[in-house]
Amino acid sequence: MKKYIFKITLLILLISLSQILCSASSEMSTTFYYENGKEITVYSDVLSYEEKKEIADFIAFGQFTVENTSNETTRTSLLCTLLGHNLTTTFVREINHNVYTDSPRCVRNEYECVYCTRSSCDYIQNTLVSSIRISSCHG
Repeated sequence: MKKYIFKITLLILLISLSQILCSASSEMSTTFYYENGKEITVYSDVLSYEEKKEIADFIAFGQFTVENTSNETTRTSLLCTLLGHNLTTTFVREINHNVYTDSPRCVRNEYECVYCTRSSCDYIQNTLVSSIRISSCHG
């Protein structure tokens, strides 16, 4: 009888642990969909939704979509000028659908993204890590 209680308790514990891990991993990544056929997933448990959106917009459009910024200039705070940037590194996956007419039709790019987390700074640097053609996407 004690064996059955132990097994049931262990099973409940394993199920609970798997649920916690699944919910934690879903909060780590955020996917953004764009009308131009791009699908961008930002992987980070440190960045806020707005910061992830800025990174995704930068990759999708090549620039920040926040007011008062452009490709030529970025806002740098006085704090970043004096003390340096408060950088965090994250990884981003970009899927471009229907790029080619023959199969595989889609392209998956993966970036290493270095981002300043100070609110008044727009520093971002993307490094392309890999780029491959894929046929397993829905596009």
